Amino acid sequence: MQQREKILAGVLGAFVVVWLFAPKFDSAFLAPLREARENIDTAKTRLIAAEDKEVETIQAKGFLAAKRRRSLPRDPNVAMRVYQEWLTDLAEVSGWQRVEIDPGRTSENAGNYTTIPVTLKASVTWEQLGRFATLFQEADLLQRFKQFDVLSRNAGGGGPVNVTLTVEGLAMVTGPETSQISPEAKLAAGLDVSSTNLKIDSTEGFPSEAPFLLRIGPEMVRVTECEGTSWTIERGARKSSPRTFDAGEVVQLFPTMDPPATAAPALEQFVSTEFFAKPRPTRTYSPKLSTPAPQQAYFNKFWSYAVSVSDWNPDWDEPVYTLRGDFPEGMEINPATGDIEWTPAPADEPQTYKLEVAVMSIWADEPKLTGTVTVSAMRQNLPPVLNVPGEIPVYFGRSAEISFAAENPEGENDRHTYRLEGQLPEGATFDSSSGTLRWDAPLDGVPGTVSLQLTATDNGSPVQATTRSINLVLGDDVATYTRFEGVFGINGQQVAFFRDLTQNKQRRASVGDKITAAGVGGTVEEIGLNFVVLTDDDKRWRLEPGQNLRQLQELPPKPIAPDTSADQPPAVPKPEPVQEESADS
Repeated sequence: MQQREKILAGVLGAFVVVWLFAPKFDSAFLAPLREARENIDTAKTRLIAAEDKEVETIQAKGFLAAKRRRSLPRDPNVAMRVYQEWLTDLAEVSGWQRVEIDPGRTSENAGNYTTIPVTLKASVTWEQLGRFATLFQEADLLQRFKQFDVLSRNAGGGGPVNVTLTVEGLAMVTGPETSQISPEAKLAAGLDVSSTNLKIDSTEGFPSEAPFLLRIGPEMVRVTECEGTSWTIERGARKSSPRTFDAGEVVQLFPTMDPPATAAPALEQFVSTEFFAKPRPTRTYSPKLSTPAPQQAYFNKFWSYAVSVSDWNPDWDEPVYTLRGDFPEGMEINPATGDIEWTPAPADEPQTYKLEVAVMSIWADEPKLTGTVTVSAMRQNLPPVLNVPGEIPVYFGRSAEISFAAENPEGENDRHTYRLEGQLPEGATFDSSSGTLRWDAPLDGVPGTVSLQLTATDNGSPVQATTRSINLVLGDDVATYTRFEGVFGINGQQVAFFRDLTQNKQRRASVGDKITAAGVGGTVEEIGLNFVVLTDDDKRWRLEPGQNLRQLQELPPKPIAPDTSADQPPAVPKPEPVQEESADS
């Protein structure tokens, strides 16, 4: 056999051997390797599926936790109550008025959650509707618009629209166990319209980092910086109007899910799509703020003032009036009408304030118009006080000088001028600068009454005047005709005898009795053998027989005797005064 044949026979033999023993080799060695590889691939596939399922579970738990966080309180009754309150506050922030809120029937779903339906009805502007819808959509709560009905009867648009909204909140059975929509606190100090620093009594539940939104009454504010319970804020967020708030006002976190910058553009887009309004013709507006001269303000007296705008651009929505600058405590402005009200507190000196009135648009952070008004408050000038008796006696043959000087009730030194109206009697003169009336009544005059009107006017601000009636009663000078006749002893007691010649009547007086006529006289202090001493306050006079009361002789004051009451016997009871009797008796 040749070499070539040997090679071919060997190759053929090897092929036969491989063909005969290959299945046994495959089953003994290669098949186990393939099976192990397949098992490894199956295990890897199952591992990847398990990991994917775990990720889905984690994501589902996170999604469910987020839903629970956004849920209304788990108790459906509590959820209905606080949801209505929250919607009422949201409507107030949006400028809605006279809103009807009707709770619907709650519905439980498979023990997982309860729907809380509420219907709102109101007549609002398109902008107010957009403001509510924007804030509603921005709120990070499980809620939705279920029904949205808008009816307008204004052919040209721009007027109020009748809105019926049905919204639906969700209260999960695993929701928060609380009695409020979002965290609340109270103002630790008052807040005026220009304040940019807010202090609250507790930060529990509030974010620790800014920015975030708050609702205080009808105003939204944006917190830009937090430092403990003191926060820096931007006023009038979401196109609301700054207001004045007292300490204790509720501050509520607004649960927003969007950045603050997205709300205003969304609102502008909503307003621009009002399908009830016809396009307005192009027009140039020149708005002006009217600030007339204010009236004088007075301490403790109500004061009011009003500003207004003209040629206002309707695209800016309704004007909102605010006060800025140096305005006093207690002064408030109505943001819708521009009416300013104030009751100035009393002060020692007049107060002057320079007010800055700003007119805002909901579409701009800066005022569209500003104006200044200077207001002063002072003590109110009251009318002069004229103390005029009902009747003023004037006597025949005597000179009368009567002063009607007025008094200033505020205690200030106002200058008064006087005016006398009526027919002055003959011989009478009146000084208008001092208010003094002089009259030498004639002896042969006729008894009677002269009626006049006296007016006193001051020089205060504003000028005040007081008018009183004056009655001058002209008659005999009874003091001239009342004569001291002498002293007589009656029952061991000295008695002074006087006679009124105008009526021919006798009068008797003992020590302690009073003798007066025409405003002249006094109390009997002493009765001598031929004199009598009268006293009135700290003045003393002596009168002798034959003299009348106009002839009283003034005496020096009686010296004060030392106190010897402890050494003196008990006082003798004073006898009863002798009754007056006529000369004919």
